[in-house]
Amino acid sequence: MNSTTAIILFIISLVAILSISRKNLWIAIIIGGIILSLASNPISVIRQAITKTIRPTILLLAIALAEVPLIGTILESDLLKLFNTLGTKKATILGPATFGLLPIPGGAVLSCPIVDHSLHEKTDEDKVAANIWFRHMLFLIYPLSSALIVSTTIARIDIIMVILYMLPLFIISIIVGVLYYLRDINGSMHDKDIEFNRKLLLPILLILLAPMIQIVLRVSGIDINVSTFIAVSIILLICVIYYRVRRKELYTQAKRMKIWNFSLILLSIIFYAEIFLLVSEFFIENIPINIIFLSTLIPFILGFLTGRVQLTTTLVIPIVLSKVEFMSFGLFIMIYTTALCGYLMSPAHPCLVLSSEYFKAKIADAIGRLLVPCILFALIGSIYGWMLHIYFC
Repeated sequence: MNSTTAIILFIISLVAILSISRKNLWIAIIIGGIILSLASNPISVIRQAITKTIRPTILLLAIALAEVPLIGTILESDLLKLFNTLGTKKATILGPATFGLLPIPGGAVLSCPIVDHSLHEKTDEDKVAANIWFRHMLFLIYPLSSALIVSTTIARIDIIMVILYMLPLFIISIIVGVLYYLRDINGSMHDKDIEFNRKLLLPILLILLAPMIQIVLRVSGIDINVSTFIAVSIILLICVIYYRVRRKELYTQAKRMKIWNFSLILLSIIFYAEIFLLVSEFFIENIPINIIFLSTLIPFILGFLTGRVQLTTTLVIPIVLSKVEFMSFGLFIMIYTTALCGYLMSPAHPCLVLSSEYFKAKIADAIGRLLVPCILFALIGSIYGWMLHIYFC
């Protein structure tokens, strides 16, 4: 097949994904992959992609991603009580950040009361922006973040090493958020009706224990996907036993949250990425895109347009991989941080929409309050990533 036809099919697949994803993301990605497979021998390409997608380690990772929301819904109540006992700045940072780690449907709304209480003197748009900013910064370093797991899986790089390299960026992101949103905040939001109880620390300990188990297993030589599955499963089991969650209740929560979608999204993304790598030789050489432009501005724009980090990295990382010998940590950081920044201020971002609705704020004004920190952090992440790529890895 000539390169022109292949490029046309690639564009059609992108349009299909962006259009259908508004209804169902994993179906959209699968359809996009099937369309893209027409650039070569579709039956052979799809068969090879399915074989790579249903590897045992990938299936275990998919199961782990479905378990995480269940952990979140079990811990939700105690987490809310804990944050009502903290000081203003701590609660504003830790509340959104912790709930951001738990992919609960409508989870952004859970931290809104905490932010509303602590930032009562701020505008509604500032409250929305602060909730969004601090909710998503741990995505940079939390090894059980689905966005980070999926992105590193596609890029075929070690998630633990990525986290180590992104630690400086995480610290910078917190500093940027504190200086921009919390520098003039004082006082305490301690709720006198809620006494601090050490038992309230259990949810935080469990959230921290999961990546610790994951890292120990990985260092011991166990595959990272298997390590993730074991870590998440252990924490879920502890939660079920300690909080005495009945099987029927667990099933009801799983059904309500449609946890299978988390697994299917991962599998569909890997399916698409494998197809892309198999057919990219037919057209990618004829697309004159600078690697810096491809790793920074394109992810930022796609993150803004789609309101999804995983979808953005799914589209961008395979293209970058086809243009380089291997994905360096620096290039990955450039793609991931710029995609994250575009996503934070996207009008298609569910967290932004829900937070704006809660605070009765105008979305455009809330985006305006996110604009400066997002562009600043995207520039910092791009420069840091490029320096890593050039001088180190």
